[in-house]
Amino acid sequence: MALRGVLTHRKTRRLAKLLAISPCFALGILEALWHTTAEQCPRGDIGSLSDQDIADELFYDGDAASLISALVEAGWLDPCEGCRLKVHDWAQHADSYVHASLAKRTLLFIDGTRPNIPHDAFNAGTRARIIAEYADKYGTTPEESRTSPGQVRAIPEPEPEPEPEIEGRPPKPPKFNPLLLEMPAVLDQPPIREKWAEWCKYRAKKRKPVSEESGPKQLEFLAKQPDPIAVIERSMRNDYTGLFPEGQSPTNGHKSLAERYEEL
Repeated sequence: MALRGVLTHRKTRRLAKLLAISPCFALGILEALWHTTAEQCPRGDIGSLSDQDIADELFYDGDAASLISALVEAGWLDPCEGCRLKVHDWAQHADSYVHASLAKRTLLFIDGTRPNIPHDAFNAGTRARIIAEYADKYGTTPEESRTSPGQVRAIPEPEPEPEPEIEGRPPKPPKFNPLLLEMPAVLDQPPIREKWAEWCKYRAKKRKPVSEESGPKQLEFLAKQPDPIAVIERSMRNDYTGLFPEGQSPTNGHKSLAERYEEL
């Protein structure tokens, strides 16, 4: 998430001096700060976490209060009325997934900045709904961005293909898209969403696409696994079409819960 020039920026050098560490280690602290914010405080309200929690998430072993003081003095965190601390210029550092996530929920960044709508994040109908909701709630609308901040792109919702109209016949319902399923809270993280998209693409290539019935059950199963990414990677690596708990596979001689989901 680091923008170009962050490593050599005077604020990074200032942070390194305040903590008595190398600038490259200071950059690591900042990267961890931005990733933690994206995953846990997407509006930028990092002060909703305690100083010690922030230090733990940033893998900092020193004094938590000294770390926070250095980040504020260096200009990477700002005092914030209502949430104690906010990430400085978070809207510029946030990746497109964060922007899309806030836009989908009609939220602003903690400093009042509108999120952008990544041009490939939503279909036309969803974009129109989001713009209308922002106009009604805030009297302003988010802008569409073709050069989204950050390096991670939101999972796109494909434009629905128009069906030919036949007089007297009701229109077909839209084709099921497993990427639009609501993710359990424990899975609603950019790395897991990307791995889920990869799994859906893998299944489609196998001519066994994730169905409307099995998709929610597979997500429910993954939410109970200690490492859902490893579960998906293991299935793809072994050319499986089902998901299996650690220690189970199609050759165990009995069907796992995930294997029964696969039969739906």
